[in-house]
Amino acid sequence: MKIKKRIGAFLLDMFIVMLISVTLANLSYLNPYKDKYTEASSNYIDLLDEYDELIKNTNPKEYVNEVFNFANKKLVPQLMIIEKYNVFNSLWYLIIFMLYNVLFAYFNDGQTLGKKIFKLRVVKKDGEKASIWNFLVRSLFNGSTFFFGINLVVIIRILLSILSNKLLFLILFYGVESLSLLLEISLLVTLFVSKGSRITSDYIAKTQVIDAN
Repeated sequence: MKIKKRIGAFLLDMFIVMLISVTLANLSYLNPYKDKYTEASSNYIDLLDEYDELIKNTNPKEYVNEVFNFANKKLVPQLMIIEKYNVFNSLWYLIIFMLYNVLFAYFNDGQTLGKKIFKLRVVKKDGEKASIWNFLVRSLFNGSTFFFGINLVVIIRILLSILSNKLLFLILFYGVESLSLLLEISLLVTLFVSKGSRITSDYIAKTQVIDAN
């Protein structure tokens, strides 16, 4: 039962975080890259369509060179542009996530709105009140690829936006994406193994989730 409650609380909390952060990121005076990000994303989609056509029509003997050249000259540079213009979307998401899951939860006896509704609360491993540091560490290793990904990885991706080396960017980009996926899988595995009491972020932050009275 606690597993279902944790999943329900997480989804409700993420809905709140996404609703606020997306609203803020869509205000031009809070996100100067808003229009540029939209344009960059649209251009990337067009390039993917062009890439599909290239794969279908390329001579097998020239396939590797053609695909590599297209990716190197068009796809990767456009992906770098998207990451650059996505920075404010990521920043607002992180700010709201941390304010909500760290400060709000700390001053609300270990409960977010989701956990309050599902009657759960976060405490230290020994059952004592969790500190702001516990909530901060816990939040860094939380998240989902259905939204922005694991928060630590979101921070790394923000830092990647300043890279100019295409090869280094590509290696690190897919490296951190894989890291985010692995961490998320570990969150799910530990959720079921611990029967809802602790997930990977709880083990790292030395916290646990208990039923609230």
